[in-house]
Amino acid sequence: RISGRRGVLMMHDVVLVDDDELTRELVVRRLGKTTLDVQCFDSGEIALQYFQAHTTNILLLDYRMPRQNGLEVLRELASMQHAPVARTYLCSAAPLPAAIVAELRSLGASTLPKSIYRNADQLVEICSTSAVA
Repeated sequence: RISGRRGVLMMHDVVLVDDDELTRELVVRRLGKTTLDVQCFDSGEIALQYFQAHTTNILLLDYRMPRQNGLEVLRELASMQHAPVARTYLCSAAPLPAAIVAELRSLGASTLPKSIYRNADQLVEICSTSAVA
């Protein structure tokens, strides 16, 4: 838990935002074998509501989602009065254009290929290392 303007904010180690149910299930299975606490959402809109009263060490954010893409979600997170996310990874199956990568970096985010979800060891290492940092 950390303190916030409206009192105490609840914290999860990892938040995954991805519209694909199979991807969410895969990540939960991979990280469920660790001590990391994982919370999943199927849309950026729901995640943004969640971050009004919660924080996380790691945000795994899908780039391509209906209604609102990951970059749009990240922009809204950056405008919040409190910093709800310590470390953000924007995940994409395809390479992102240089302009998008530059904006992500300016917002403090990094990119990860979605293929990382299939590699349990790498995914756990990234999330565990980021959670400690």
